[in-house]
Parts: sequence; C-alpha cells; structure tokens
Amino acid sequence: MAYYRDRLGFRFVLRESNVNETVEAQGGVLKFNGKVQNVGWGNLFNKKKVSVLLQPKGGSNYYYSVVTNLDPRDWKAAEDYNSLADNKAAWRDFGFEVKIQDFGKLSAGEYNIFLKINDPKEKSENKRCIRFANFDIWNESLGANLIGAVTVR
Repeated sequence: MAYYRDRLGFRFVLRESNVNETVEAQGGVLKFNGKVQNVGWGNLFNKKKVSVLLQPKGGSNYYYSVVTNLDPRDWKAAEDYNSLADNKAAWRDFGFEVKIQDFGKLSAGEYNIFLKINDPKEKSENKRCIRFANFDIWNESLGANLIGAVTVR
C-alpha cells in the first residue's frame, strides 16, 4: 500500500545536483544544473513560484532569496509510468543562473543553496511548499529543499 500511496499525484526526487563551488561576490553568477524525476503517476498542473535561497552556513535563520523562471510543470511523470530510479529517460533537466548581486549585499562565506517551490498566491511564508521525496534535504523552517552549497568570495 505504501508503494501506491507514494505514487498518487506528483512526487519529485532530486537525482542530480551540480553547482559551481565558488562565486565572486562582485559580478559573480551562481550556476546550477540538475536532474529531477517525478516518480508519481500524476503531474503538476498549477503554476508555482520557484525561488533560490542562500542561507549562511552555521545556523543563521536569515536567508537571501531570488525568484527564478523555473517551471516545475515541465517535470512530467514517465509516459510508461516507470518510476524506478534507473529509468533515466524520465529524469528531467533543469537549471538556473542567478547574478550574485540579485541576492543583495552578500558577505564572503559559505552558503547552503535551497530551492523553494510554492504557490504564488500564498500569503504565508512556508505553507503549501513542495517537498522533494529525497531523504534529509527538507528544511522545515524555510519550506525549501537543500540542493547544494557555494562559497562566496
């Protein structure tokens, strides 16, 4: 029953995550590309707001945020409903580039990178956010998924 429960609707799994390790605080660009698989049997239909969050490592609750043009409605389930991890044909490419200056004034240091997907009409900070099915990447307080780390110089 758990297998069926976990496949109803959409269910995103981050399969690959690649980000530049360092970026310059002045004029630098954060570049990310990855792969996600929808292991559910349904697709996402409503438009979502997708933001990239940078949070300083070391326990800070503060974060910097930039909205991207990513559209998770493109992350479709496999046509044959094969949701196994080895079905690489069902992995969907996605990526973004964000100028570091778009985050505001960042101090040099190490930052965790999160991807936050939520309803654009939602007024509450962290309600109705999409959580990836991966183990241990969800940050409850941010309502976002950890996708990497970067050092700002």
